[in-house]
Amino acid sequence: MFHERYWKGVSAEAKDLITQMLNVDPDARPQAAALLRHQWIGAAKPALMKTSLEESQARLKDFNAKRKLKGAVAAVKATNTMNNALKAMKSTKSSSSAN
Repeated sequence: MFHERYWKGVSAEAKDLITQMLNVDPDARPQAAALLRHQWIGAAKPALMKTSLEESQARLKDFNAKRKLKGAVAAVKATNTMNNALKAMKSTKSSSSAN
């Protein structure tokens, strides 16, 4: 369930909490009060402060850069498609008016 590439820096307690929260059976899923008593929620701040988010930030920046590039490519493709359609319409219009 937790791919090592993305979850290697996440504690077992955090993964346990997430697993409980993602239970598809509402009757088996813990209520909010029970989740708030989970050991990860009560984790000491110093333990959480040791966790580095630098790798996650780098992956997020990479993801956003790829997303923006894909959006730009899609915009260029749409513009080219529209220009080609307009050229085709103009050439069809000019050839029919010439006859």
